[in-house]
Amino acid sequence: MTRVYLPLAAGDLQALLQQEQLPAPRLAFLVTDAQRRADPQADEEELEYDALTEAGEVQLGPRRIVVAADVELHPADGAASPAQLAEPVPLRRVVSCHVSAAGAAPDDELLWYDATELPILLTELLAPG
Repeated sequence: MTRVYLPLAAGDLQALLQQEQLPAPRLAFLVTDAQRRADPQADEEELEYDALTEAGEVQLGPRRIVVAADVELHPADGAASPAQLAEPVPLRRVVSCHVSAAGAAPDDELLWYDATELPILLTELLAPG
């Protein structure tokens, strides 16, 4: 399995919960072998944070939303980052969600939510105002 980071809009998060999957194709950011070779001193957590940050820079709405999921990569998905996932991402593969705070600056860190908190998070994101 490979940890990928998927930039979403609030509507994508709603669809994920309702349909229990994210449809493909889907843009995914991930740690690549080239990144590991380019920075051999970096540990996996640092490299994953970089991939998460890259995904968070893809603005799809007023708040930045990135879902982390563990998926099987297929040759058609490519080995570069970002990649295009050829298969839907099941809800059961989502491990966390990272969201910018309301009114956050573009370079502010994303808040972390466990996958079990997605329904609560969605209610907050869709609330008026």
